[in-house]
Amino acid sequence: MNRIAEVLEEKDMKNNDLVIHLEVKKETVSRWVNNKQQPTLNTLNEIAKFLNVDIRELLHQSEWMKAK
Repeated sequence: MNRIAEVLEEKDMKNNDLVIHLEVKKETVSRWVNNKQQPTLNTLNEIAKFLNVDIRELLHQSEWMKAK
């Protein structure tokens, strides 16, 4: 699971910003933001760079991490 949609909203950006930056199809980005498909780690890293966030901010915190 990822938080791409939430981070895009926090940054006041749209899916289309990722489409243009990453040069991918809008359907691909839609699947990522709706968690129907996950980007590769390399792509996730590129998304984090583009959004100027740590890659960990794009990932949902696991229950294990919450318990720490």
